[in-house]
Amino acid sequence: MKTEKTLLVFKFDGILINTVELYVKKVWQVLTQLSPSLVDSIDEKKEEAVDVIIIKNWEKNAHSLATLICQEIKAIPYTASLAKELASLDRSSAGNYRLNEVFSTVKKLKNADFQIGLFTKRDKSDLDYIAKLVNLDLKLFDYLLTSDCLPGDHNQKFSSLSDWAEYMKLKVIFFGNTKEDILLNGDSIHLVIMLEGIPDSEIIEPGGLIRYLNDNFLKDREFSPATALKVD
Repeated sequence: MKTEKTLLVFKFDGILINTVELYVKKVWQVLTQLSPSLVDSIDEKKEEAVDVIIIKNWEKNAHSLATLICQEIKAIPYTASLAKELASLDRSSAGNYRLNEVFSTVKKLKNADFQIGLFTKRDKSDLDYIAKLVNLDLKLFDYLLTSDCLPGDHNQKFSSLSDWAEYMKLKVIFFGNTKEDILLNGDSIHLVIMLEGIPDSEIIEPGGLIRYLNDNFLKDREFSPATALKVD
């Protein structure tokens, strides 16, 4: 019989590796190549608005992201060109990925009273490719949750992380950083999100994850924030 255990699941892109930070820089490089004069005309407030759009929507398809950016900077004619460049950006940037500072804290959790998992929208082969580039030992994780593999008995397929958690009898605390991560919510999922404006989740400031993990998991070896995980 399966027993309930608390599983800390960390999003791969944006939490464990620096994809989001790097992606923002790369998008601006692409915009500059498309039209230096256009980029020069963007003021600081508008630049910050574009950064927020990228951070919140970077996992969407290239055309959707390009459309949002070009609408914000009033450069609709550049949408198709920007989308084309963004479509190939991830792979071309992969060699510059690096592990975020939070990873050293995540490794310590392996020796605490929790299991740890990695979640990504990438498939397993893409995860393996990036992991080699950043020297990430995937054996550290108790669960690797990829777009083509949510491990269960008899290779059963699950439509969501929440469905998988319920089937596995696991309490899951998920650490993410984008608006899209709200879709992972469920009765067995407690969300900890480093982004404002997301309902039904615990919000922490960007850069505060290391302190949060130390305070709530490594010190007392149990999860006890003000918004405790509720599992029937």
